[in-house]
Amino acid sequence: MFNNLPLVSVVIPNFNYSKYVCEAIESVISQSYKNIEIIVVDDGSTDNSVELISQNYPGIKLIVKENGGVSSARNLGIIESKGEYICFLDSDDVWNEKKIERQLEVALGNKSLFVYTGFTECNYELISYQRFLPRFHGDCQIYYRLKPTSAIALLGTSTAMISRELMSEVGFFDTDLKTSADWDFMRRLSKIAFFDFVSDSLVMYRRHSENMSAGALEIYYRDNEIAVKKMVREYQGTGLKNAIINRISLAKFYIGAFKAFFKSGEFTHAAKHAVKLFNAVF
Repeated sequence: MFNNLPLVSVVIPNFNYSKYVCEAIESVISQSYKNIEIIVVDDGSTDNSVELISQNYPGIKLIVKENGGVSSARNLGIIESKGEYICFLDSDDVWNEKKIERQLEVALGNKSLFVYTGFTECNYELISYQRFLPRFHGDCQIYYRLKPTSAIALLGTSTAMISRELMSEVGFFDTDLKTSADWDFMRRLSKIAFFDFVSDSLVMYRRHSENMSAGALEIYYRDNEIAVKKMVREYQGTGLKNAIINRISLAKFYIGAFKAFFKSGEFTHAAKHAVKLFNAVF
């Protein structure tokens, strides 16, 4: 299957995760597929991450930059990478040792430009408690529009393998976005490529208090609203069908936000999103 042994670049953005980053790196080093380059982009850490990585992994490429956010770190990793395929691994996540091998089998066997996997949600000690398996494949553009509060490509960056050909066409992560940057990036990929997947959990996603997605609901939904509106703008003026889908996209997003705020007892924010829902529909 791997006659030409394509190089796979693995980009690991890191910011103050010295307690986790070595486990992430080890999970890449331990991959059954060996033609890999590892690029760690440290985004201005103030802990001992850089020292730890330098001392323990002198053979990998370590880039140290000023803090600019995870998207800027991933973008720099893309620029510095040389692989025919590019994978991302958040520095608090861990891969199954067969992840790259199994994704390449799908990518090369089906000539797929984008392959993602399932993941297992774990606590900070990597004790698993919930598994999520892929469902969406093929032309996934419509799913992003009709399910704007769902992760179509599960988890996003840590599960994905993307061909350089596709990466050069889609461009970079949007550095103006925060919690929704992964979703926006994958959505843009869905406009130009079919999705494929490995139907298994090959990533361990560590849930802890420092996760970016574990922030306040208001911040989370504010950023995601920007991403959804960005999507809607891309389809404006392209016919009645897309105009209707745009309204559905906004309505479903505001319904999801309303439910989340109501469930958490943040009734003022719930009411605000109810008003936005009304305006989006009528």
